[in-house]
Amino acid sequence: MTKQRRKYIIYIAILLIFSSLAIYFIFKDNASLIWKTILDAEWRYLLVAIIITICSYALNALLLLVLTRIYNKHYRFRQGVANYMIGNFFAGITPSSSGGQFAQAYTFSKQNVKVTNAASILFMAFIIHQFVAILFSSITFSLKFYAMTKMTSTFKLWGMSFNIINLSLVGFAINVFILLILFVSAFSKKLHFALVHGVANFLKKIHIFSEEKAKNFKKGMDEKVATFRIELKRLLTNWPILIVSVIIVFVDMVLRSSYPYLMGLAINAPMRGDFFDGICMTNFTNLITMMIPIPGAAGGAELVFQFMFSNFMNVDTGSVQQYISSINLLWRIFSFYINVFLGAIVFIFYQGSPKKDFMDVESRPLSSIVVLSLTEEINIGLKEFNKNQKRKKYRPQVLAEEENMTSQEVDQLFMEIKEDLKEQLSKNEQQVQNDLAGENK
Repeated sequence: MTKQRRKYIIYIAILLIFSSLAIYFIFKDNASLIWKTILDAEWRYLLVAIIITICSYALNALLLLVLTRIYNKHYRFRQGVANYMIGNFFAGITPSSSGGQFAQAYTFSKQNVKVTNAASILFMAFIIHQFVAILFSSITFSLKFYAMTKMTSTFKLWGMSFNIINLSLVGFAINVFILLILFVSAFSKKLHFALVHGVANFLKKIHIFSEEKAKNFKKGMDEKVATFRIELKRLLTNWPILIVSVIIVFVDMVLRSSYPYLMGLAINAPMRGDFFDGICMTNFTNLITMMIPIPGAAGGAELVFQFMFSNFMNVDTGSVQQYISSINLLWRIFSFYINVFLGAIVFIFYQGSPKKDFMDVESRPLSSIVVLSLTEEINIGLKEFNKNQKRKKYRPQVLAEEENMTSQEVDQLFMEIKEDLKEQLSKNEQQVQNDLAGENK
């Protein structure tokens, strides 16, 4: 068994253990009552939740379809559905959803989409999701944050009372910081260098980073920023696609945030807030759970939900756990467990799924896939270009210098000069043809 396979088995084991513990603690005091509440739930609201789940799959598949059609006009909607569901499965079983995009990029390669293009598609999707998440959170914070603080529980931390909803501000700040740093760094290479390399050198100086870790940090951030710069430019030059994609993601985010309120209606829970309150509270909950580095945020998501929604019910203390625990379990089933289960089935049976060989491939950051793919693509082009001895004198100067560069410098170089390089190779090819034509005369 390979190291990568063992890693996935460990992730799945962690997910099962923490999920089991979460379910145990949800049921431990009122198991029979909670089961009765769930079994007596009104089916029409559960049917609406199922329809929302189907719509969510369709919207995310449509997003992949819209972005993929930039490169491959023959890409099909059903391929987007399968790709999204496989990505959902791997995102669910890996810490911080780290395996989702890599699985999608690999699935794209099985669907006749070049890995370079696949990585670009997924990075554009990442940019759109980050932007919409910040927009959505900004709306909920500005309209409902203060009101929601009165509906959430407090706990003691170092002798001080702390409202758990304040943690959602941390998640929001992380999202804003990531997007802001990428934007600023993309438009200012000097600032990018100062921030990334300055932070890495400082952490190395105070012995938090080793020499090797500092190099890897610089390389990884250089790749991310360079990739972000390319894909942001591509999005900004495709306004119709950008607008449609933002609308798709925004609608999907609203639909998925409606699960808890729908579950409350299904079990006839007397809730203090309305539909929009439920959406806002769910968004605040998601901002906290995104920071939990356990596969699927298992255990942590359920615990945060209990704290966040405990005062959302307009009932006495003795009955509140019955309703909250029931809604909690139904929310996780529709928002997470169904996704993982169906994603696993698609992964096993879908013809374009990476299946066995994927498990033997070490996962890489999405930006690394772009760099590696571009490097391979350009190197193949150079081999073809240099077959003719005469063409060697036309070799691009920037590539002639690569023999004296480190691998990190070459990776960064290939990312930053992608378009210039292709243009130069094209001009060189034309010059060769002109020279050959002149000699034939």
